[in-house]
Amino acid sequence: TPAQRGKIVAMWMTGEEIHQKDKESLRHFLNNRFHVPDLPYIKARQVTAIMAAIRRMSLPQKTRHI
Repeated sequence: TPAQRGKIVAMWMTGEEIHQKDKESLRHFLNNRFHVPDLPYIKARQVTAIMAAIRRMSLPQKTRHI
């Protein structure tokens, strides 16, 4: 949904350990990890995994392995 896509963008733009906070970097991440070329192409079943991956990336490096 548009709300979920907005949440993904917000998580990306505010993640502490995400250094490139722009839409091009988000598209690159989505394409490399999930084979999704851009936000409108995210399927409902992918949303949870994408959000979890961004959440893990946002953690300080010392706690990422948990």
